[in-house]
Amino acid sequence: MSIYDKSSLVLIPSGTKTGKVYSQKPVSGDGDFTFTRSSAATRVNADGNIEKETQNLLLQSNQFDVSANWVNTFSSETSGHSGYDGSSDAWLLTKTDAGGRIHQNFTASGVLTYSVYLKANASDYALIQLNGSGADKYMYVDLTDGSKGSIGGGNIDENIVDVGGGWYRCSITANTDATRVRIYPANSTGDVSATSGSIYIQDAQLEYGLVARDVITTTTTAVEGGITDNVPRLDYTDSSCPALLLEPQRTNLMHYSAPAPLTTTTSVTDKWVIYSATTGVVNDAIGVDGYKTATKYTNASNTVNDYMLYRFLNVTSGQTYTCSGYLKLGTATNACIVLNNGSAWNAIPNANFVATAAAGYDEWKRFEITFTAPATNKINVHIGYHNETGVDAQSLGNFYLDSFQCEAGSYATSYIPTYGSSVTRVADNNVRIGSQPDLIGQTEGTLFFEGTAEAGTEIIALHRSTLGGIFILSNSSSKVQFFAWYGNGVVINYSSTIDSTSNFKAAFAYKDGDTALYCNGQQISLRTEAFDPQITLQDVWLNQGGYAASKNKLNAKQALVFKTRLSNEELAALTTI
Repeated sequence: MSIYDKSSLVLIPSGTKTGKVYSQKPVSGDGDFTFTRSSAATRVNADGNIEKETQNLLLQSNQFDVSANWVNTFSSETSGHSGYDGSSDAWLLTKTDAGGRIHQNFTASGVLTYSVYLKANASDYALIQLNGSGADKYMYVDLTDGSKGSIGGGNIDENIVDVGGGWYRCSITANTDATRVRIYPANSTGDVSATSGSIYIQDAQLEYGLVARDVITTTTTAVEGGITDNVPRLDYTDSSCPALLLEPQRTNLMHYSAPAPLTTTTSVTDKWVIYSATTGVVNDAIGVDGYKTATKYTNASNTVNDYMLYRFLNVTSGQTYTCSGYLKLGTATNACIVLNNGSAWNAIPNANFVATAAAGYDEWKRFEITFTAPATNKINVHIGYHNETGVDAQSLGNFYLDSFQCEAGSYATSYIPTYGSSVTRVADNNVRIGSQPDLIGQTEGTLFFEGTAEAGTEIIALHRSTLGGIFILSNSSSKVQFFAWYGNGVVINYSSTIDSTSNFKAAFAYKDGDTALYCNGQQISLRTEAFDPQITLQDVWLNQGGYAASKNKLNAKQALVFKTRLSNEELAALTTI
């Protein structure tokens, strides 16, 4: 019989659904963990890309008969035409007078991408518009060859993708307070004055972000997908096998987490500014999300005033913050990130970083800068050449940037996308199996965990029906700690020297007068204390945040429960890295 055959509960994260993490054993479902998180989140997926929540803000996104949400002006729409995807889901949009069009009203604000599939019919051109504050956001498209015509001055980017059969997916990206999207048949670039004409249309989409992602078809309500509310995260960071990622609440203070939109206006706040001889190109390369969302930064002169700057971030004196982002070198040999005090323009001590190829930045890699705010003020994030702290990176050439974050805390958590304002990801909560005492040994048993945990985390616990239980923790020094507490007080409180922020395996085997603590294949301690929970052990918790611990970052690769005290030989084998 293998050690796993002896277990009463096996969690090796591989299957989830909204509100639930499946255990492999027991097969009845009694060992499945419940889960809550009342916000979207991100994870690193099996392809190594950051996976975000996806959404389509338009309603009835492929039902253009104006029955509810679409409005036509001098136009008519018929369904049942051959689509780009081999279906019969395309529509023919026919104009009946000059300016004929179809549109949908809505309210959204921030960096938005509007996309729709288009094909020529009687008209060879089309116009798509994202209407909102400021200059019009639009693009004319030549549907005979998929080339770009006239564009609006308020766009961040435009994109046309040939999907075959005369179809093109056309999109515009803008930072706007948007109120309407429109589609027009056009007779030439810049001209919708013809009184007749028609084009085929299919699958309109409006979403936050810099690019058009996979199509989500909506009905009478907006549709979201990916890592939405209450969806557990199986994260593949640094591993081909997933870990269940559990994190505390954090807020990305940067209003624009992608280095876009870019401006040369130096008086703005909470935006990305390009200075002097530098340039920035949005959506220039494949980013960490697997889409073409990375910004290319080029420094041509290498003087102190050439850099990209995020201006400003509000910080509080004495608070610890961590700034992070993804960077990849192009022709530049290195790249510098420096944080400084926004009013005095003097550097924050130790708040700088230089990326080099030798450190792995010839590929996408995340950097982290942790600092203590010297004053309640606004700070700047400098990207590129800067020498005010003696850091002379000589960042001549280009490199790529993606997914920036600044959060209050001593370590970086998973990426929180922002598109015009700060965003909060709430804590992963209620990761538990409740009221299943038959899965837990009451007078003897073994609790096992593999993964990583930040300092001050209640990693895994067998809880009693009242206060107390059996715990594996990470203490305030990030060391694996073993703890048992019940009616008469603390029975065992033992801290190892094992670092909990690196992958570890720990087992707590308990029995009256014969308790063993193991970590990474080594016996940490043998205990002879009398051991009787006195009140039923009934719940299994991950990252609960109970006794002397918090809900900090936890990556759970395995969790096992046994109803017997495993032998010391079995404990050594089970915990060997």
